Amino acid sequence: MLYQDIPFLICSKDDEISTQIANVLGRHENTVLAAPTLTAVNQFLNRIGYFTCQVFHYSSEGDQQLDVIITSTLKKRPFSANYLIAFSEVSESVYKQYIRAGITDILIFDEQHDDQTIRKNLLSTLNLKWRNFRYFERERNQMFHATVVTIFHEINQSLMVISNALDLFKIALKQNEPNIAKIEQAFHFIMKSTKKIQEILANLKQIEQPKLKDYTADVKMIDMEASVIRKKPD
Repeated sequence: MLYQDIPFLICSKDDEISTQIANVLGRHENTVLAAPTLTAVNQFLNRIGYFTCQVFHYSSEGDQQLDVIITSTLKKRPFSANYLIAFSEVSESVYKQYIRAGITDILIFDEQHDDQTIRKNLLSTLNLKWRNFRYFERERNQMFHATVVTIFHEINQSLMVISNALDLFKIALKQNEPNIAKIEQAFHFIMKSTKKIQEILANLKQIEQPKLKDYTADVKMIDMEASVIRKKPD
């Protein structure tokens, strides 16, 4: 991951301040300078993907719109880095408020600030977030493939029974006088297999903490018996 490749969103009511922040962070590309409206932020986040860095300018006068944006969007993006930029000291209560809302850290820009140090600190946090994100992606992909394998393994036999039953239907209907017994038998097989498929899908839906087991040496599947099932409400 390269610092310059990470999509940044820099929001401030003041375009001049947005530009100043972008210069300090060394962000001249892949950066959106926009007034902080919830619609604009959501459009940006939906457009550029999951892993991003959001930088919001905090004014000591307070900004209700900024509060709405942070509380509405950032908690939905646990692997993104979210910063609050301030040009003066931030009170402890305000600091705690924004940290709880999903801000990764608050950066104070004053006359003593050093651009290189700020970028270094920013990159350190972004690298950590990126590693967590990549781990999450690997785990999610593995679980997706395991789910596909499990569905194939558990349902394939029932589908084969349904396919054979349909062949039985064809044979029974081709006779001069339809064989009612064979038709009823095929219908029974189809209904039984359909019910089994429904039960398998219902069991998968109820899994809260899936456990994996080996399907082959290199492929995992969900262990239906060992997985933790979601408790039904009392």
